[in-house]
Amino acid sequence: MGLARYGAVGAERPALVADGVVYDLSGLTPDIQGDYLAGDGVARAAAALAAGDLPVLDTTGLRVGILTDHVRRDVLDR
Repeated sequence: MGLARYGAVGAERPALVADGVVYDLSGLTPDIQGDYLAGDGVARAAAALAAGDLPVLDTTGLRVGILTDHVRRDVLDR
């Protein structure tokens, strides 16, 4: 399982990638930022995936954006 962002610069959609399928996280969070990663965001995304509550995101023609640009180093080291 991994996190990603897809779409035009400034209009990226947060996503979860699992087993080669990209799921839309915009129903759980408007963006993937430090507070999402430091809090329970990843656990909520995993639970939503397990429950089958995440819609598949059609990434055809969408650019892959950077994951986030506002994460402190100590958050990444967890």
